[in-house]
Amino acid sequence: MATFLTSMASVPANAPTACTGWTAHHVAAHLAAGFEEVYVLIENSLAGRPSRDTRTFDEREAPYLAMDADALREVLRDRLTTTAKVLADFRAAGPDAVFDFNGHSFTAAQMSTHLDSELAIHRWDFMGEDAISEELLSEPAFTRHAVFLLNALPMLAEGAPNRVAGTGLRAGTVIVLRTPGQPDVALKVDTDGEASYLHGDSAGSITGQFVVTTDAANRLLTMWGRHSSRRQIIVSGNPAQWGAVAAALWPDVHEWPQG
Repeated sequence: MATFLTSMASVPANAPTACTGWTAHHVAAHLAAGFEEVYVLIENSLAGRPSRDTRTFDEREAPYLAMDADALREVLRDRLTTTAKVLADFRAAGPDAVFDFNGHSFTAAQMSTHLDSELAIHRWDFMGEDAISEELLSEPAFTRHAVFLLNALPMLAEGAPNRVAGTGLRAGTVIVLRTPGQPDVALKVDTDGEASYLHGDSAGSITGQFVVTTDAANRLLTMWGRHSSRRQIIVSGNPAQWGAVAAALWPDVHEWPQG
């Protein structure tokens, strides 16, 4: 948390990011709203109050986007701190305690990993390539979590069904995301038109029509619809379908870091 806040303080609110149309201010609003939503839902669970639907991104982010830059950054610090405290209380309720988020049950451990992953990815969105991003994004737990979360919440823009929709990829297509020395991950188009992510047991454990090879940090970014313009990506498979593969993995990517 401290690393993220220090990094955020180092860039102006209008700094460009990896997310098309977003500035650092948008990232701050997105995270402040998301962390607030999490701790409110957990507090409801701890208090025995009835669960409610998770609010949409637009609904919960609007008031934060309207704040001036300094106010938003102070509020963001508060939301991160409060969420950490509430998660600690929730963790004390036991490893089997769960709360509902976007229609799926999450434990304190699962949500903690998710929020840490969010901070790592969104930090890269405005900071780009540095040693901190390399260390954070290469964390294997974040890749395992991405497989879990993107299957658990398929309605997300990065969810597997949305990634393959309209790409023309046929049922049964498997795109392997490979990082040397780490277990394979894959995006599979299912026969019913749906799609899902797979996590293999080891490097080379998943076979597919396409293999996308890159480093651990860039693979995690790819799972979240991003990639670094400075990192190598090697694609094998039918070249005629590379456009469809790129559309599935990086539907709205632009050059980042710039220059």
